[in-house]
Amino acid sequence: MKLYYGSTGYAVYDALKRGINPPAQEEGYSDQAMVQLTSVYAPTFAMRAAITAASESREGEHLKWGVAEVDVDLLNKSLLRPDVDFLEQASRMFSVGPPLDASVPLRIEWYRAHIDEFAQYWKRSVAQIGSCNYSGTVPAYAITRVAIYTPDSNTLIESVACDPQINTLDHTPMIATKYQALTRWFMGDPMSACIIDPTILFNLAAVDRSNTGEVNRETSRFIRRQEHITEQLANRRGLRVINHSDI
Repeated sequence: MKLYYGSTGYAVYDALKRGINPPAQEEGYSDQAMVQLTSVYAPTFAMRAAITAASESREGEHLKWGVAEVDVDLLNKSLLRPDVDFLEQASRMFSVGPPLDASVPLRIEWYRAHIDEFAQYWKRSVAQIGSCNYSGTVPAYAITRVAIYTPDSNTLIESVACDPQINTLDHTPMIATKYQALTRWFMGDPMSACIIDPTILFNLAAVDRSNTGEVNRETSRFIRRQEHITEQLANRRGLRVINHSDI
């Protein structure tokens, strides 16, 4: 199983040699005492980390987006924990944890303090909100490859990375597929235009259902959009993927 970590380009490159330590005060993480791993949202977390670095007047690789691929089978699985936001949201359907009328910050603090009691739910956390936490340093040998992206190199990719609403309600199969594909794009893998805009697939399917000129004219703009998105997805000029074996 592969999960991903999003931070700055500097941080993920350094992680190839030193591993990933829990962030101290890095914006975009739901539990700063742990390393947040995600199946889908690493590019978004990388974007946030780079924005934070820019606000701190850092330069160079600190301003680039970084995504690290982690082989979960090489981790100490007893240190995996669910995301506290997942616990706070999912537990509202059950009589467990702090009172439902408590404020969200207070509920999150309660789950953070009792996180070890819910360790067995880390896989469910990945499935239902797309992330979990690792209570320790992710060793360098568990990092299979990293991607370093220079901002402003691909406006389409950046617009998609800015888009997600990260919660249990919005983490639908379609959304998860979209952001899994985005993560794979950062790792150098192919990505379909239909993942970015599912309406392309729906409208191209209409061609198979009818041979009328009206349907074909209606779908022509979706064909052009598919070609445009495909061209943008092929633009990886600002992306560098480094395998652990290359270090």
